Amino acid sequence: MFCQDAYCFNYQPCTLHPATSTTPVYRVGIVCTLKLPAFGACTLRSFLQYHLHKQFRPIFLFFDDPLDASLAVLEEFTKDKDQVNGDEEFVAFRNDGSLLPLWQKTSSYDSLKHCLASEVQVQSILSFQDIQEKII
Repeated sequence: MFCQDAYCFNYQPCTLHPATSTTPVYRVGIVCTLKLPAFGACTLRSFLQYHLHKQFRPIFLFFDDPLDASLAVLEEFTKDKDQVNGDEEFVAFRNDGSLLPLWQKTSSYDSLKHCLASEVQVQSILSFQDIQEKII
């Protein structure tokens, strides 16, 4: 059994958080690279509603198109505190040149940089690795 504190992975009894229950807590997040068509706002809204409802936290969204029209959907969620509970439940990144310095710091960058421009999967791998190295 794990501690109930969201960022604590100690087994019970946890001396850091003794008031927590012995029910196990599982936290699942999402890292997603996306490029949506002009009509993609509805798809993103549905994706966020479903995964936030199912308690996926946090959700990291890497927009391949920095001018993606569906970015406006994120404003709906940040304005509606009932949907996001006031927490940082999702984080959005635009592929506007600001991601390259983040990718360059990852352990896989040197081996994958040769195909970064031609393979979108490489962007996804490096984005995930950037997040993983920050939170683990």
